[in-house]
Amino acid sequence: MEYTTSFTAGGLLYNEIDALGTILRQPDWNSQLERDVKENRLLKVNSEASRKRVVQEVRLRMDYMDADFWAVYDEVSELDKKGLLFFVCLQTYKLIYDFHFNVTIPKFLSLESEIEPYWYEMRLQELSSSHPEVDSWTDQTKRKVVTRYIDILRKVGLVERDKLTKKAFSAAIFCYFLSKGNLWTLDAFFLKQAEKETIINFCNDN
Repeated sequence: MEYTTSFTAGGLLYNEIDALGTILRQPDWNSQLERDVKENRLLKVNSEASRKRVVQEVRLRMDYMDADFWAVYDEVSELDKKGLLFFVCLQTYKLIYDFHFNVTIPKFLSLESEIEPYWYEMRLQELSSSHPEVDSWTDQTKRKVVTRYIDILRKVGLVERDKLTKKAFSAAIFCYFLSKGNLWTLDAFFLKQAEKETIINFCNDN
């Protein structure tokens, strides 16, 4: 999988995916999305070109939004919904996963909580040496992917006042992640070892 920049078109897409939820649960979701690009009944995005970009990103993420996902999504808080959508982004976009696990989590664990765009710019420099697609990006594109990634963290609640922050997500979403075999997600939300063990035991018992 190559590194791509398409997530900059919409970021987390919480409002958009929440608005499209009734469509995305249907077997013919793809054709219904196409219809909403034309009719703008649910998205409420002014430009058709912008709606097309949003829908393109939603399609990419649909592999990770199955019936089990929606069953949990419908029952949890807005914070947890955003946590679920962040999980989808980590699964869909190689660069978001790379930034998060190779930069953000190590910085959080080393108690460097004040987030710096420079961290991610340095990571892009490293990637450029071995990934031609990254090396081909303009400086403007590189700044944009960094800005959008940090914006996603803000929307999820993992950055507040420019500092990395751990939020109290519910056990429901962690049990969903674990049911899909995604133990790594516990690290994605900055859980300590004791917290991870508590969550795993709780999910195994329920």
